[in-house]
Amino acid sequence: MFNYVVRRSLQAIPLLILISFILFVIVNNAPGGPLGPYLQNPHITQADIERLSRNLGVTPPPGVPPPVWFVVRYFRWLGHVLTGDFGWSTSNAEPVLDAILQRLPATLLLMGVSFVVALGIGLAAGIFSAVLPYSIWDYIVTVFAFFGQSMPVFWLGLMLQLGFAVNGIPVGFGYRIGGLPSAGMSTLETFNLGDRIDHLILPVITLAFLSLALYSRFTRSSMLEVMGADYMRTAAAKGLPFRTILLKHGLKNALIPVVTIVAISLPSLIAGAVVTEYIFAWPGMGRLFINALQQSDMALLMGYLCLVAVLVVFSNLLADICYAWLDPRVKYD
Repeated sequence: MFNYVVRRSLQAIPLLILISFILFVIVNNAPGGPLGPYLQNPHITQADIERLSRNLGVTPPPGVPPPVWFVVRYFRWLGHVLTGDFGWSTSNAEPVLDAILQRLPATLLLMGVSFVVALGIGLAAGIFSAVLPYSIWDYIVTVFAFFGQSMPVFWLGLMLQLGFAVNGIPVGFGYRIGGLPSAGMSTLETFNLGDRIDHLILPVITLAFLSLALYSRFTRSSMLEVMGADYMRTAAAKGLPFRTILLKHGLKNALIPVVTIVAISLPSLIAGAVVTEYIFAWPGMGRLFINALQQSDMALLMGYLCLVAVLVVFSNLLADICYAWLDPRVKYD
């Protein structure tokens, strides 16, 4: 297994280089390109644009074809990145790496809690539906799952803000459920666990809802297939408790396709975090990305997108490792 992890890690290096080159091409060919932040100045002149183009290295030297110079620019950028220099953020007036590292913990907190909630409730709901197939409870979970899969993240976030933070939901006798924070990560200047949990509730529900519904459906389908297997009937014939049969023999095998879905859904979780952070004013990388996009901060966009690419590649590697743990028949060496 160790040799496989090392081999896959080494294979990820050329893949990440290829991804970074594609991102470099896309970002530099976006409207404005590297000069985007400066072109937003209404008083800029053509002479200023030409001077900035030369100073930023966009204009190729005399005698160098533009395609060749573009490749040279990419390898210059890559060389700086390998030393930890992602460039200067024009929208935040600070190094890109500092801007990302300052906001990365907030995003990891939101994504981590949302992932745990979605996976925990999704697995429990899927197992519950598989144990009671085609019952009223199974239909309720199914309706809930389809509702979650078709729910736009931005609409759900706004409705939760309206229902639980602004107006509240009436429950009778003049009482309303509400009072949760509608934005931000904390109210108090010092860390307070209760205050942090209050601010996490609505963003976590918004971000976890789609993944929760997806995990529950695939868990149900996989569990139904596993529960009809011969080894499950053999375990029951031996007189083992139903809980042991379900969780020890059934769930471990049923999780193999679910692991694939979890790995594939990570980009959706990251994309959802961008929208969720913007709606709830969460001080993470999602808001940083949107601000960089609005202000054509190309260096910050490249830094953010490259970090997302690393997370996606790492999640797929982690999924392969989980396969070997769940199914001893999987051999990588």
